[in-house]
Amino acid sequence: MRLFHLPRPITPEGVPSLVEMAESPHVPWRWGIVRGVEAPPSRLLWDEEPLLVGQVVARLPAREWAIWGLPEWRRTVGPQGFQDAPLEAVLSWVMRVSGGKGQIQSRGAPKRHYALPRLPAWEAVLHALRAWGKEDVLHELDGEALYIGPLEASPHARVRHRVAEEVAVLRRLAEGRYYLLLPPMPRLRIYHLLEVDHPGFRGVLRVMEHRLRLSGEEAFHEVYGRSA
Repeated sequence: MRLFHLPRPITPEGVPSLVEMAESPHVPWRWGIVRGVEAPPSRLLWDEEPLLVGQVVARLPAREWAIWGLPEWRRTVGPQGFQDAPLEAVLSWVMRVSGGKGQIQSRGAPKRHYALPRLPAWEAVLHALRAWGKEDVLHELDGEALYIGPLEASPHARVRHRVAEEVAVLRRLAEGRYYLLLPPMPRLRIYHLLEVDHPGFRGVLRVMEHRLRLSGEEAFHEVYGRSA
């Protein structure tokens, strides 16, 4: 569907013919596809601001490159034993050993013994959170950092956007869950809030997943949200 036209993002390696960027709760980094540049793109810039920064993980057909953010958090860490360590000390150790940047808001009382197996750093974080019985979230922050902590304490949790006549499609998927098709919103991030004024829904949605697509033919944003 052709909805809205905007200048495409640029990379230091050239102007791509197609860009896709997405976020979901399944992995904590942004990922995307860049088409139309010969060299591996190091980052995507939108209006001189980083839209996607990361590591090329695959070259696809038709001069397409797959990029994942937060490469340091995919480095393997451990095994490591801890004694009388609070949760935040374990998470800080994982961050230090991986070399990644992060904002740690998770807290947990010291455990007498805790054994962390050998895992990619972000999975080591999940292992520790489960051991402490936490359901905290992980997601990428602007600035190539990983947020670890309660959703309500995330910098993303307080950011609001308003949409009304911009909504091209709105579908109710399940109780309290909706799909929206919108013009591009390059500053939209996972767990942001959307104030929606539409006959199909009037209220506030928490962004749980989204995908931005920009090309010479079309430009749109797909958003999956839940009632906040």
